[in-house]
Amino acid sequence: MILVGEVHSGLLHHSHGLSADRTRSLLSLAPGEQVRQSHRPIARTESPPLLSGVDCDLPMGKRTGRGIGTVLARAVITGGHVLQGSGFARITPATEPRRLPWPHYLSRPGSIESLAGPPGDGLIDGMLAETPPHADHLRLAGISDRTMNLVQRHDDLDHRAPFRAPRTRLSWVADTRDAMTPGLHLTVRNQTERTLLIRQPGATLEAVTTLCEDIAYHDWLLSTVIDMVSRARIGGNGRTDAVSRLEPIVDHLLHLWMPAAHCDEAMAQRWQNLEMAPGFSRQWTALVNRIRDQLTLATLAAAGPAPPRI
Repeated sequence: MILVGEVHSGLLHHSHGLSADRTRSLLSLAPGEQVRQSHRPIARTESPPLLSGVDCDLPMGKRTGRGIGTVLARAVITGGHVLQGSGFARITPATEPRRLPWPHYLSRPGSIESLAGPPGDGLIDGMLAETPPHADHLRLAGISDRTMNLVQRHDDLDHRAPFRAPRTRLSWVADTRDAMTPGLHLTVRNQTERTLLIRQPGATLEAVTTLCEDIAYHDWLLSTVIDMVSRARIGGNGRTDAVSRLEPIVDHLLHLWMPAAHCDEAMAQRWQNLEMAPGFSRQWTALVNRIRDQLTLATLAAAGPAPPRI
C-alpha cells in the first residue's frame, strides 16, 4: 500500500501561545466530533478529521490512472504557537474497474481507489516529482492550505503574530509494502518546499501521518530560527539591536523543540535517520547556544565593567 500526504506549517496568527482550552475550542471544526489533545511532553491538539471527496488522475510514472475516493484532513496546533494543515490518504487498488456510488467511498474514509491497478514505484515518483502536478492530478496542497486557513481566519485569534515567518510545505509518500527496507529520505527543494519518502512495511496511515507532521513541525522551527538568526546579523549590528531581533525566538520558539514526542516506537526509529543526516537536533542545539551566548554577552555589557579589586 502507498500512503500520501502534504503538511503545511506556520505560525499561529495570535500574539501569544494559546491555552489548552482555547486551542481545543479553536480546533472544534466539526460539530459533535471529538478534538484530540495531549499535554505531555508537549501540548498537541488535533482537530476532528475532515473529509474531501476526490475523482482525479494519479501520476503513475509514464502513464496516468484514475483515482476515486476521499482524503482526510486535520488541523494541528503544537505548543500553542505552531499551526499545521495536513491532508493524507492511502492509495489502494480499486475493488471494481469502474466508478462506484459515493456511499462506497464514503464508507472508506481516507482511501483513494486506483482504477489503474495496484500503486507502485511510478506513483511514488509521480507524487514526489519536482514539476508541478497537472491540473487533473491529485493535489493535496489545496486541501492542506484550506484546512490551515480555516483556523487562521477564526475570530478567536487576535491576528497579531509576534513576528513574521513563511509557511513551509512538506509533500510525503510512504511505501508500506512488504519486503521494503525501512528508511527515510528528506529533500529540501527551496526555502519553503520539502519532499519526504518513507519506507516502513506495515505502517498505518495514522502513524505515518503523525510522523510527517512531527518532521514538518520541527523543520519549520529549525528553518524559522535559522532565518531569524541570519536577519539579526550577529557581529554586524550592534549587540542591542541583534538581541532585540532574537528575543521573539526566546519568547515563543526555543521551548518547542521536542522530536518524536507523539510518534509510536516504529516511527520514532525513522526520526533517527534525521538525527544522523542532516542532523536536526545538532543544528538546533548549535543555534540555541549561539542565541544564549548573545544574551549572556548583552547582559554582561549592560551590567558594566566589574568593580576594581581592593
